[in-house]
Amino acid sequence: MPLLGLLLFWRRPWRDYALLDGQGVCRALRRSRSAPQGQGWVAVRECRLAWLHHPLPASARLESSPPSRPRQALAN
Repeated sequence: MPLLGLLLFWRRPWRDYALLDGQGVCRALRRSRSAPQGQGWVAVRECRLAWLHHPLPASARLESSPPSRPRQALAN
């Protein structure tokens, strides 16, 4: 029964995001369960206030997952 409860009430984990301008400077930080809308948001390992108004370190970014392949219909 506990497994059923986990499946019914599962929530996405919190993720950290940074908003970068055209030069790669961090303009905002956000923690959210879903990716922010709009351009310039990148997933980061953690939020650090010291990054604001400074270029985001390359080590801060999360590796992007490979794009999912379109699924093919099953043949009859």
